[in-house]
Amino acid sequence: MPVNEGDLVLIRASIILAIFVKDIRQYYGKSPTISWGLLFPATLVVLLGYYGAGLGSYRVIPSLLGITLLFSGTSMTHVAMGFDKASGGIETLIHSPIRPVELLIAKIMGGVIFGLLGVGVGTAILWGLYGSLQAINPVFLWIGIIFGSIIFSLLGLLVSSVLDVIQAVMVLNALRFLMIFLGGMLPKELLPEIVQPLAYILPISYVNDLIRYGIYNLFDYVDPISAAIIAVIYTIVLLLIVYRVIDKCFNP
Repeated sequence: MPVNEGDLVLIRASIILAIFVKDIRQYYGKSPTISWGLLFPATLVVLLGYYGAGLGSYRVIPSLLGITLLFSGTSMTHVAMGFDKASGGIETLIHSPIRPVELLIAKIMGGVIFGLLGVGVGTAILWGLYGSLQAINPVFLWIGIIFGSIIFSLLGLLVSSVLDVIQAVMVLNALRFLMIFLGGMLPKELLPEIVQPLAYILPISYVNDLIRYGIYNLFDYVDPISAAIIAVIYTIVLLLIVYRVIDKCFNP
């Protein structure tokens, strides 16, 4: 008996949900996910939120929320893909009746949800340090948070897909710490001129600008419309690259 299109959609959606739930059960509690995805950014929020108050809350708070998204999103997808590769789970998935796009969506969902969880923890800490946080432009705030979680989840997924676990950790840490210092914590005018162009390449600069505009109606690198467009471009490019990498695993 042929399967109708509606049932087929439900079957594909259930496959995505099954992989997503499997990742939550297996990897949300892993020590690398908790330490790098929640504890480390939470520690940064406490330290930089307290000692960086002299820079102004309009600079510190958006930057720390962006950093939290960066570590939470990259950690979850890196751990999920890295452990799947190391344990042979990815081979099982490849030989299962799933499509590359379904695996991609499921992995991104895990990173995005964990990224939102990390932002929730960071927001609670900042609330305790600075008091109530009011968003002037909540639409741009959520655009920054959603696209930031997707971009950083894709970044972690890309690095862990093409490198082994140890190499992926080294590359991710290099990228993450680079983004901490060049992605908006310091005003671009204070950055050495030789590295200022690099700040315009990093996606966290635009994520932070969207969050900053959403909360304070201020921006640093580009106006919020341009930042949103650039964030969309980053998302599309990373989606295409990661899909191609995963598709090659299914069709070598």
